[in-house]
Amino acid sequence: MEKDLKLALISEVREDLRTIEQIQITLVLSYYGFFTLIVSVMLSNNINVFKASLINTIVFTLLFVLGIVLQMIQISYKYWQSHYLKLLKTWISEFKIDDSELPVWLASEYKKMTPWSINLILRISTISLTVISFIVLIFYISRLVIKI
Repeated sequence: MEKDLKLALISEVREDLRTIEQIQITLVLSYYGFFTLIVSVMLSNNINVFKASLINTIVFTLLFVLGIVLQMIQISYKYWQSHYLKLLKTWISEFKIDDSELPVWLASEYKKMTPWSINLILRISTISLTVISFIVLIFYISRLVIKI
């Protein structure tokens, strides 16, 4: 009975982690889509992306702020996930559940094969789009200041 309860808890934790990862992927892909949509609308409406205007500056400020907020969400998720897994591993070690009954990522001998993960790739690509937004924003602001 106790063993079934522990394994049910592990299953619940796995579902929690999957849910959070799905939310993170949805948010990041929405940001990518929004970024792409904004740039393509600007280009399709013959709006000169390299011409500094107040509207372009506001749009890229919005994209930059959204990128920063998304990065904060990703960082908080990463720390939450690592804390959650450490607590779970500590709890599992106290109950001495055999590694063969645990998911691979909870086994005591588990070592990551590669430093790359979907979370890292999402963070790097979000940072890239945010940096692009920042560079374009600085370009617009400098052009607007020169006009004044």
